[in-house]
Amino acid sequence: MNLLLVGLDRRPDEQIGRTDTIILARIDLDHHTAGVLSIPRDLVVDIPGFGRDRVNSAYVYGELYTKAGGMETLKATILRNFQVPIDHYAVIDFSCFRGIVDGVGGVAVDVPTHLIDRAYPTDDYGYKTVEFFPGWQVLDGERALEYARTRHADNDFNRMRRQQQIILALRERLLRPAALTAVPSIIRACWGSRSDLSVADIIALGMAARQIDVQHINTVVLDERVARPFVTAQGADVLLPDWPGIRTRVAQVFPPLTSARAASP
Repeated sequence: MNLLLVGLDRRPDEQIGRTDTIILARIDLDHHTAGVLSIPRDLVVDIPGFGRDRVNSAYVYGELYTKAGGMETLKATILRNFQVPIDHYAVIDFSCFRGIVDGVGGVAVDVPTHLIDRAYPTDDYGYKTVEFFPGWQVLDGERALEYARTRHADNDFNRMRRQQQIILALRERLLRPAALTAVPSIIRACWGSRSDLSVADIIALGMAARQIDVQHINTVVLDERVARPFVTAQGADVLLPDWPGIRTRVAQVFPPLTSARAASP
């Protein structure tokens, strides 16, 4: 099963959010393995029907200009550029993320280095300072969101690594029997989010995923070795892809696609 996980940066007064986080996951229940691939939001890709632009523009274009919507446009973009067909998806906003983490009692992470971001964006379009010290700590929903979103302390590549760290920490909490008691509060917090998986499907998938040991979860980031920073003529900061290198990374998580649906960018 291939899952598309989207973290939506949507402020309270916004109808359409930006896809701040784009993660592809593969779950193989037959072989008890899984993989997680993080795609940088500024990576330039071919968006079907709209040409080349940053991958996080695909969802917005789909919401604004197509009948199918943002998720279908993003799924088509993923297939076109990475040859990964999407079976199911989940869109999570800030409120949902906080609710999941708080519902399971927080997440334990080992912060590898001192982080300080003096320009962390707030919901009211302002900024604040967030800081993390090295070492193991339990983060509540708000602090986990800050840890997963902060990037001015270093860069977007390390931000994606932090997001994967949070995902694995959250997985550990969700697999505990006590997590079932958090389901009602999580549903309330995630009411504005959406997925083509029902609550029953998600619970069943989570129970099945208990058979996958963390040692058999492969985490991959499309980082600075396969994406080069570039400033466009309009002054936009983007990442130019090294497609041979990217395809090698993608193949570490997803088997090659031989279907006629695949198309090269």
